[in-house]
Amino acid sequence: MTHFEFITVAISIIYALSIARCLDALPASFESGRRYWVHSTWLCVKLVNPAILWWSLWGLEGQESFSFAAFLGLLVIAGTLYLQIIALVTTDPRAVPDWRSHYYAKRKLFFGANIALLLQLILAGQLLFQPPSPIATTLVQLVTVALSGFAMISENPKLHAWIAALGAINMFGAAFGLAMLAVQ
Repeated sequence: MTHFEFITVAISIIYALSIARCLDALPASFESGRRYWVHSTWLCVKLVNPAILWWSLWGLEGQESFSFAAFLGLLVIAGTLYLQIIALVTTDPRAVPDWRSHYYAKRKLFFGANIALLLQLILAGQLLFQPPSPIATTLVQLVTVALSGFAMISENPKLHAWIAALGAINMFGAAFGLAMLAVQ
């Protein structure tokens, strides 16, 4: 077993837990009378997020060996995403009476974790991947950090609606981009 295979197994487990948490909450988040489309949008985005991050690991496949620091860095990224998802959905999603109230109550943790995740991805993209992440990717990530900061401090529903829509466009654009790279 190569270092790459060994590391991706550990990280894949965390991403699988993230996906399972999202899938578990999906039916409850779309129930009539309880749903809040901003929350549901983020839930769908975070359902795709682990798949994109896991697939992106393939860019490290050619490395002969990994340092323990690189392994920890990748684990922290996966763990931060999981933390963000557990802020978005509870262990018992059927017990949440109103997803709108839940979303605004947890927004600081959710967007704080998003800021941490994005900063970790910027750092990993520059240090681990050869060539480093393109400047356009880093700029999108930095803009998303700023938007997450605004969302963290604001309870304005219109602002959250715009940021959720931009988050969905960004995530599904990234998924489309990875799919196009895989075809080549």
